[in-house]
Amino acid sequence: NTGQNAVLQAFFWRLTHLLSLPVAVLFVFDGPDRPGIKRGKQVKGTPHWMENGAKSFIEAFGFQHITALGEAEAELAVLNSVGMIDVVVTDDSDALVFGAVNIMRKRDKGNVSLYRAKEIQSKVHSTMTHDGLILYALLAGGDYDNVCYGVENCGKATALAAVKYGLGASLHTASLAPDIQISLAAWRERLREVLASDPDGIAGSRRPAAAANISNTFPSPEVLNAYTAP
Repeated sequence: NTGQNAVLQAFFWRLTHLLSLPVAVLFVFDGPDRPGIKRGKQVKGTPHWMENGAKSFIEAFGFQHITALGEAEAELAVLNSVGMIDVVVTDDSDALVFGAVNIMRKRDKGNVSLYRAKEIQSKVHSTMTHDGLILYALLAGGDYDNVCYGVENCGKATALAAVKYGLGASLHTASLAPDIQISLAAWRERLREVLASDPDGIAGSRRPAAAANISNTFPSPEVLNAYTAP
């Protein structure tokens, strides 16, 4: 009971537990178009060794599975956002950034935690929408930043302050503009201004070091696209 057999055996018992619950389960696997780099590490292009065996078990238990074009979390987030599934069960917080509205995480002793995007927004700030979450990930760091650290000298508090200024929504607007380069340049200047001077006192302090690290290529088109069109 070691190695691969032990892993598949554990998955088998998890399926047995799921079968005892009043739920309809859909498993989603990563697809061929998933990004090659995640959390700063190269992602293998070949399927996981466990995939074929896991799919056989899933089918034997009467559950469903699909393979996404790209990231499984992104596919699940879309299905959740349009109401085709009720909740996404994952440990990957990027599912929220992809647009999931309900996320469940397994805890110890059979307990679970449920996170709702609307509740997060109401508890944090009205600007912590899907667009706000994307900006937060871009600034504070996320799966698709090649160094996985976001902007240097821009921690979680600074990223949250930028979101509270409404810069997530304005980034979304700028990214859809016909003259996108001009729009993004204007957006970057506003971001630098907010970080450097905190004009409305939302952040509680100035962040000139973070402002100085906003490059003329921020945000990376590849990283932004990975979140907005995964």
